[in-house]
Amino acid sequence: MALNCLARTVAAVGWETHRQGNRDAYLRLYESSLSVYDDSLRQRSDSYYTPHPVVEEMVRLA
Repeated sequence: MALNCLARTVAAVGWETHRQGNRDAYLRLYESSLSVYDDSLRQRSDSYYTPHPVVEEMVRLA
């Protein structure tokens, strides 16, 4: 089941968007994968995306 979920998620990624020369494109990969992830499974597994600017600020404040 987990492998099928991973395969569906990878297949749903807009790869063209991520391959436009942006060196930080990998940061958006997880965000876009969560948008097609099974919502109830995402909530049960506590899979959430924290935007990069928020993470930077949290690290700075720590």
